[in-house]
Amino acid sequence: MKRIRDIEPFLVGAEVPLREALERLNRTSLLCQIVVDRSSRLAGTLTDGDVRRAILRGVGLEAQVIEAANLHPITARLDHLAEDAERLSQVRGLHVFVPAVDGDGVPREIWAATRGNEDGLTALVMAGGKGTRLGALTQSKPKPLVEAGGKPILEHVLSRLEAAGATDIHISVNYLGEQIEAYCAARQSRASLHMLWEDQPFGTAGALSLLPTSVDMPLLVVNGDVVTDIDFRALANFFEAQRLSACIAVAHHEIMIPYGVVDADESGAFRGIQEKPVVKSFVAAGIYMLHPLVYRLAKPNQRLDMPNLLNEARTAGLKVGVFPIHEYWRDVGQPADLAGADADLRAQTEGAA
Repeated sequence: MKRIRDIEPFLVGAEVPLREALERLNRTSLLCQIVVDRSSRLAGTLTDGDVRRAILRGVGLEAQVIEAANLHPITARLDHLAEDAERLSQVRGLHVFVPAVDGDGVPREIWAATRGNEDGLTALVMAGGKGTRLGALTQSKPKPLVEAGGKPILEHVLSRLEAAGATDIHISVNYLGEQIEAYCAARQSRASLHMLWEDQPFGTAGALSLLPTSVDMPLLVVNGDVVTDIDFRALANFFEAQRLSACIAVAHHEIMIPYGVVDADESGAFRGIQEKPVVKSFVAAGIYMLHPLVYRLAKPNQRLDMPNLLNEARTAGLKVGVFPIHEYWRDVGQPADLAGADADLRAQTEGAA
């Protein structure tokens, strides 16, 4: 195990807002934080997975860190180094992050190890749709090549995948696919790009049947009209740590009903009224992690949509989970969403300058 003695970047107070802790966590190499109380004693640990599981429980990013932290982490004692080193060598997990505390319970070191699969990711970008909702913008250009923030949407997706370590990226194409193929051929790519041609629209998951048989590992699937800051490697780690067969990335979405919503029983008796309530939901973000057992359910030359595939996997007894996104995410299928993403990306570029 690696011993880290400069732990200041990994310390966060228990009462700090979760949003601030996330910013600190994402600046560290281990994507972990040690949570300490007001006396600097160990109160827990916080990982990316802890944050996402808390979001699923309804914990907001303005809540205190302690509400999302693991309050019973594995620890080591500096006055029992030999015994603890032997004990911790038996610990299994994707990432091992162990605070080492002194006799007063104050963290002094971190013992860390990565035992997960750090091989390159294999991905599939769904880029075959017509993009009819964007109107004139897609009459002579495929939607993935429409620009947002001065770059094609597809470029944002590919760059993000490469940053996460993707080494093989398959791209399913149909409508004006020649343009996408030409763009990819001219691009300076770090990953190997492979075109999958749909001779007819196969739905949001049918292109999975076009994957070569040599693809036999977990697959990251991304819709070609998504702009996001999500860490795809974090999704892959979550998928592996939770031992899932399929994982659906979900975004938080709110809709305000602009009327008073009336509640009544079956007899028509009034039970109450709520003025302009806000309905909060998790929505599919167009990003998935799939085990071969799932994506091989797609049959050749048959239309298949992703909800049907996921429902089939669940019915077959396979474990399907969700991965909540707290990062920036935007589907750019509508003109208003494209304009919003364009403004957001330009603002990010100007802020970084």
